[in-house]
Amino acid sequence: MRRIILFPALLGVLLCLAPDARARDIFLQPGESVQLGEARVTCVEPAALAPLRLKDCQYWDDYAKTCLHERQTLSFEKLSCVEECQHWDSYRQTCLYATTCQFNPAQKLFVRTSCAEFDSYAQHCLKTSQEKVGP
Repeated sequence: MRRIILFPALLGVLLCLAPDARARDIFLQPGESVQLGEARVTCVEPAALAPLRLKDCQYWDDYAKTCLHERQTLSFEKLSCVEECQHWDSYRQTCLYATTCQFNPAQKLFVRTSCAEFDSYAQHCLKTSQEKVGP
């Protein structure tokens, strides 16, 4: 009877003394890894959330039958942001300033940059503005 009681107590003491048998918390940064016995655990970034990008022709050349400038619509869930030519030079058939959209996956929103003040003589944007497109 004494052997039955001593065995679980001895096993408990051995488990507490064994360094690999104790529970422990390990915190890893993306790219870091740790060896746990025969297994290597590596922390990776979660799959990047990327918006859907749809393209259509904003300015079409009927004579050459080519698209002169593409408009792009970025969509994520119920949000959308449009990158398009804001200032078009019809004589040279070129875009002088196009809006841009930057997706922020952490906040699930877009930041749209447009030209707030355009110099038509020098043909460049003097001042840009940004707006939040999202919740």
